[in-house]
Amino acid sequence: MHAAPPQTVRRLSLQATGGELFGIYAINLFFTILTLGVYYFWGKTRVRRYLLSQTEFDGDRFEWHGTGKELFIGFLKALIVPRPDRCRDAEQQRALERIAAVLLAPASGTPYTMQITVADNRDVNGVAAPGGSVVIFRGLLEETARPEELAGVMAHEIQHILHRHGTRAVFREMSLGLLLRIATGGSGLPSLDVARAVGGLRYRRGDEEAADRDGMAMVQRARIDPQGMVAMYERLQRRPERRGEPPTYLSSHPRTAERLASLKRQAAEARYTPVALLPGRRWSHIRARCK
Repeated sequence: MHAAPPQTVRRLSLQATGGELFGIYAINLFFTILTLGVYYFWGKTRVRRYLLSQTEFDGDRFEWHGTGKELFIGFLKALIVPRPDRCRDAEQQRALERIAAVLLAPASGTPYTMQITVADNRDVNGVAAPGGSVVIFRGLLEETARPEELAGVMAHEIQHILHRHGTRAVFREMSLGLLLRIATGGSGLPSLDVARAVGGLRYRRGDEEAADRDGMAMVQRARIDPQGMVAMYERLQRRPERRGEPPTYLSSHPRTAERLASLKRQAAEARYTPVALLPGRRWSHIRARCK
């Protein structure tokens, strides 16, 4: 009778200590309050990195490679446009990415990789999320008569991102209760509070004027017809509010006669022959692809 071979014992152990973990949470709390909540995602990364580095399996330790920036941007994208609510038409997506590429081409470089998403939603609205994500709602896209009009809206939203207006607006609108729940690592994020902060941004007049001015300059550097931007905002200004409708683009991007007049003056200064956006493509077909 042969003896059974010795069994290999695999060991999983955690070497972390309560004191070290408490210190990390204390630092996270301090910086989360100091930064009005944004440090939560970096703090979460610190906790994961520590716990995994202290977890040993058969003599080897794990390592966490994620970053706080990745968590933050991913969270905002998932919150603003849940995956089932996105338009997934490849032709439409390529057209919008082409417009964004034309706008960004003259720039010497931006700190963000701009990502354009179309939300399958009838709201006449658009959102510039911190981190480089521009969300165009289907209702707004269907209001455009030509691609140059959408280019004006996209240029305006891109400027909100480059100036970090959205980040500041989110911080202003987040409640202290949200910050404390985030800082203490509560049982999940209070999504309604965050949704109000991100999806219902209200920009200050100075922010809007800067996005107008620099957005129009971006359109002109790309040699796009500046009258498209003017025509789009004139149409939105004339669009009547209907009882029971969701908030429109002008609810979060309030315009004034003075600002529209400034846009017209800036557009009139253009001295170039505009390039054709999406030549040979029927815009009425592209804008309706989400239906």
